[in-house]
Amino acid sequence: MISRDEKFAKLTELLQTLHRIRFSDVLEGGREEENMCLPEFAIVLCIDMMKDEGREHVLVSDLVKALPSSPQAISKYLKQLEKRELIRRLSVRSDRRSTEIEITGKGKEALDVSRERMDKFFSDIFSGVSDEEFDSMFSFMNNICDAMVKRSNAVRVSC
Repeated sequence: MISRDEKFAKLTELLQTLHRIRFSDVLEGGREEENMCLPEFAIVLCIDMMKDEGREHVLVSDLVKALPSSPQAISKYLKQLEKRELIRRLSVRSDRRSTEIEITGKGKEALDVSRERMDKFFSDIFSGVSDEEFDSMFSFMNNICDAMVKRSNAVRVSC
């Protein structure tokens, strides 16, 4: 029988394997203008989700708060996305220090293609998983994520 420590070690190894998967490889293929690396996809997806939530304006500061990346990294990817005309930055008239971000038509197309690629990837991955296994995995991952968020927040508070 495998000890709890051995199970923990194996789970840690599996999580590290998941961390090393290059989702950018999943997002690439087809037409060059539709390709996005994972950070670009995360940014454009975040902007789109914020708009879907009913936000009139999505500001750079909103992205910095919502994404687990440094402001410098987000700025770098925003410049890349803007150069490729997938997003547009606009000055907010009421506050010149703030910058609004919007997805262009070209950006929306790239986002749709990227979503389809990710959906197909995960659909293929989970096609052999039964509903019972999926429900169990979903419950487990929710518990792990909740515990990690609580632990992460506890660490931030104590700093």
